[in-house]
Amino acid sequence: MYLYDDGGNLGLFVADQGDVGIGTDTPDSVLHVDVGAQDKNIKFSADATFSTGLDLFSGTQYSQLMQETTGELSLKNRNQDENIQFLVNDGGVLTTAMTVEGSSSEVGIGTSLPEERLTVSDNIQLGITDSTRYIYFDNGTANNGGFRYNATSDVMEYSDDGTTWTAFSALTSGLVTSVSNSDGTLTISPTTGDVVASLNLSNANTWLALQTFNQLAGDC
Repeated sequence: MYLYDDGGNLGLFVADQGDVGIGTDTPDSVLHVDVGAQDKNIKFSADATFSTGLDLFSGTQYSQLMQETTGELSLKNRNQDENIQFLVNDGGVLTTAMTVEGSSSEVGIGTSLPEERLTVSDNIQLGITDSTRYIYFDNGTANNGGFRYNATSDVMEYSDDGTTWTAFSALTSGLVTSVSNSDGTLTISPTTGDVVASLNLSNANTWLALQTFNQLAGDC
């Protein structure tokens, strides 16, 4: 069955098997819309107090793509504990780009098996230009601590209050400058750079296994 407009342009075609074509007489699915060489969309509309969208069924499985009355666009998987997946054709391979895990609401990027609220299966980059970037940790107050890359000084910094920032390279407290065993008979210092090992000969030194000491010329 064909339906044409006044200008003789095909409007709607119903094939023998029931497939419907709009703008085409060769529909290859239940509904095939062909707008040809023009920019046109399929429009679903409703009055301001009503939402509109698509209900997608497979047997009893049910999902929705909805324009809400609040202005939000919602993608809803109505099936209990089932995921929402976003897949792309990556070089001919259908690949999971992002997963929202249905039973935990955890999000996986590059993985279909997130293990935390956000799991990223690769590197993370903040920004694409040379600018200061922040990661904050909400402590329930207005003064959140965090990390940042300071683009002005090209250093990584931390803050306990989100106001005062200190470069990691400026840290001095808590650094280990020497290591001693429990009775003080052996001390090794410093822990970086040239290392000096000192034996305290006033204490008894008991070796429980064969010890090998390598002497460099001029050390004695």
